Amino acid sequence: MLISCYNKKYQVEMFHLLSRSEMFREVLEGGGGSAEEDKDIEIQTTETNKQLDDYIRLITSAQLPDNSLIYFKDLLQLTDKYKDITSTKIIEQHLIISSSEFNKLDLYSCACRFQLSNLKSNQLNLINKDDLGELSEDSNLGSVDLYDLIKHSHKDRKFEDPVETRTPPIMSQEDSSFVKLSVFGNIFQVTTRYTDLQPVGMGAFGLLCSSTDQKSGGPVAIKKVMKPFSAPVLAKRTYRELKLLKHLRHENIISLLDVFISPGEDIYFITELLGTDLHRLLSSRPLERQFVQYFLYQMLRALKFVHPAGVVHRDLKPSNILINENCDLKICDFGLARLQDPQMTGYVSTRYYRAPEIMLTWQEYDSAVDIWSVGCIFAEMIDGRPIFPGKDHVHQLTVITELLGSPPEDVINTITSENTRRFVDALPKRHKISFADRFPNANAEEIDLLEKMLDFNPKKRITAADALAHPYLAPYHDPEDEPTANERFDWSFNDADLPTDQWKVMMYSEILDFHNVDVKSEKDMTPSTTTAGAH
Repeated sequence: MLISCYNKKYQVEMFHLLSRSEMFREVLEGGGGSAEEDKDIEIQTTETNKQLDDYIRLITSAQLPDNSLIYFKDLLQLTDKYKDITSTKIIEQHLIISSSEFNKLDLYSCACRFQLSNLKSNQLNLINKDDLGELSEDSNLGSVDLYDLIKHSHKDRKFEDPVETRTPPIMSQEDSSFVKLSVFGNIFQVTTRYTDLQPVGMGAFGLLCSSTDQKSGGPVAIKKVMKPFSAPVLAKRTYRELKLLKHLRHENIISLLDVFISPGEDIYFITELLGTDLHRLLSSRPLERQFVQYFLYQMLRALKFVHPAGVVHRDLKPSNILINENCDLKICDFGLARLQDPQMTGYVSTRYYRAPEIMLTWQEYDSAVDIWSVGCIFAEMIDGRPIFPGKDHVHQLTVITELLGSPPEDVINTITSENTRRFVDALPKRHKISFADRFPNANAEEIDLLEKMLDFNPKKRITAADALAHPYLAPYHDPEDEPTANERFDWSFNDADLPTDQWKVMMYSEILDFHNVDVKSEKDMTPSTTTAGAH
């Protein structure tokens, strides 16, 4: 699927080349009619699919080639997934073109953006891995340098939201320093310091946009946490993420640049904007060895800093690994991070990267779960595909045992749940497969480090500090430039069961502290004194 996230130069280039293709079947040229005609296109969708509704309304208003060039690939497949959309008229009006047709076109610059577009979310995947594999085999992307792929992933990208471009920003009645903007159907209420908001992605807890900081003149990322005070658990999670972002200041961890609460009581985290993430890079093609080394080194360098602070990320995955045009790497999304405690609770971590002890022992795990996750990412960088692609909780453990063999006795003895114990005992007995056979293109040092990171027993799993000293990372290892946290993170709030209003007061206090504002008393901590942020 290719959408209007390119500047006009690339839109025109794509239009002319595709229009000469024999497989060019149909292009939507509508959108130039009257408002009454536009209303004839009806899209019925539930509230949960409202963003998809807005997206398709945007597409149906496109003009070609002067305004924006839009193609839909496999829209039938998309509507099958979201069955609430019933307008077949829209499907009939769009170009359906297979990714193999792109292979016949000499579109280096467009193809880079096709792979690495920043407009990607769980609902709106621009392209799947099978398409990308086909694209990279038959097109000239095989010779594209990784640096160029990263460099092109955000440059020249422009996505104009229909509401924002057709209607001037509306000043908020609550606070004259805020403006309201509609971004992809979501209302962003931001200070006037931030302009030119463009959607980048959607997560479980909020929408992410790129923006221009009028103070610095540079690009930033704005994460909107929607309604953090709607429930105590959401307020606590947001408070935890804010505290961690303030505390964890490291070159390989995303930096908090600004934070404020809007008059509408949404919270906005302003951070560095990096061009792409590791998931997008891995979706394009396997990485060359020097990049695998350098990315792994930076991930472990971050963990060496984080773990001594008593913090475990708990949800490391390629999409949480951000990368810029210089191949600098930063870990983001500490919303699930917790105290490093043998008695942790909760069910966390994206399945593919979930350590076996989380599934087997549930509550008893520590920083070793992050090492496992990075080990899975390491294997994926080597092989170009997830190492443990489990379909569900049960299958996840099965695919782990298919490679590592049955859980050793010392791991089984840590299982306290009788049901889990019976499940493990019922698994077929398996022997470990040689990593050299599983990863035939990996060298001996890669195999050795990978085996140490993916040890079934978390107590025997290598630490971040020891992994940095492994011979595989010798080209980058420098003990003098691999700091650890000077003090442990204060987790005293973590066991607190507080009402939402109390979390709100604490949040205001943290924001005031971030902006170096003296906190005099709780009664002074009101939205009118704390929302605006630093200007």
